Amino acid sequence: MRALVLTAPLLALAAILLPADGAESSYKLSPNDIVTATVNLGPEDRWIEITLKDAAGKNFKSHIQVGGVYKDGKMAFSATSRCRDLGFSPDCLLHHDESNISELKFHGDFDQLPKGEQRLLLQLRPGKLAVWRPENPVSVAKVPAPEGSDLVVISGVSQPATFTQGGDAAMDPEEPSTPPPVEPNA
Repeated sequence: MRALVLTAPLLALAAILLPADGAESSYKLSPNDIVTATVNLGPEDRWIEITLKDAAGKNFKSHIQVGGVYKDGKMAFSATSRCRDLGFSPDCLLHHDESNISELKFHGDFDQLPKGEQRLLLQLRPGKLAVWRPENPVSVAKVPAPEGSDLVVISGVSQPATFTQGGDAAMDPEEPSTPPPVEPNA
């Protein structure tokens, strides 16, 4: 009999890739338009999950999990790409913010997102999805956006998100784009 040993990094990856209970809201993004997603975090909500899917709503393409804010104001996030629709696969790549290069977890102490209304700005740029908080437009999470991926799904929260066109542009340098991927089990 073989036993499966689950390590903390694998559990964290499963939490990122598997759908959470609660509300799920979707929005079809147009290239280069900025969209504001407003999410009301309830008492049990811990993070906001953003998944980019293809136009049919299938196949995880890229995924960002926003968990909070670091002491310096940067957004605390983890990100994946090239994942299959059933969650983690050996082909899944991990992307990290600059302070989270080698581990699949949020790095260091950060404050969780406050309960109540939270806003995130989303933009489908050429070849990537960018997500940032209006409070810090320099701290931007980016993941690849394969061709045909234009449906963003917000989940992991107890109430549906609302989407409105417009919002303040990010002030990040456009290049370099996505942080280098980290191969699984590397």
